[in-house]
Amino acid sequence: MSNFEKLYEDAVVPQRGTKKSAGYDLVAHESAVIGPRSRKLVKTGVTVALEDNEYLAIVPRSGLALKQGVTVLNTPGTVDADYYPGEIGVILMNTSDDTFFVEPDDRIAQAILCEYKTMGVDLVKEEERNGGFGSTGQK
Repeated sequence: MSNFEKLYEDAVVPQRGTKKSAGYDLVAHESAVIGPRSRKLVKTGVTVALEDNEYLAIVPRSGLALKQGVTVLNTPGTVDADYYPGEIGVILMNTSDDTFFVEPDDRIAQAILCEYKTMGVDLVKEEERNGGFGSTGQK
């Protein structure tokens, strides 16, 4: 069974806004300042334990994108099952001409739990993950 886990006592466990919401709201665990037309990695203070055939898709919050011009840069971001116990971070992009301020407990993105299948001939480059953002395939 997949579950979010707090990495810090004051972290916020993601939850869905309504019973029929697909996404779990990811909350900032830290303050951040994102300048106009800039990007920043914002940590959430949580990790996720996933089944082998699952991943989290990290997607923007529509209200934040519409009202503030702030979106998830690499939409959808992907949190693989072998990323555990790494802290979930969200790459936010400020597309506006104004500085955007993130405060702890601000909802910054959504995480959607997804299942995937593999190919019949399943070629794998590396057996295990060795790092976080941008680490796969690096030496």
